[in-house]
Amino acid sequence: MSDVGDLVEVVWMGLLAGVGLSVTFSLVIAAVVRAGTARRDGRDGAAVLHSAIAVVAGLVCLAAVAFALITMLHK
Repeated sequence: MSDVGDLVEVVWMGLLAGVGLSVTFSLVIAAVVRAGTARRDGRDGAAVLHSAIAVVAGLVCLAAVAFALITMLHK
């Protein structure tokens, strides 16, 4: 019965990681687009804010991928 629990855990974590990473990368794309629009409209403060959000979300994506690779290589 432990094998079924392990399988359910793998499926649940895979789904959570896939959705989480997709949402985070979507945030990167949306923030980059909004930063460009704000910059063209002359709203420098908004452009800086959206750029910062894009950088942080991008770093979160890279950290998640690095964590996944490290985890897979050590198992």
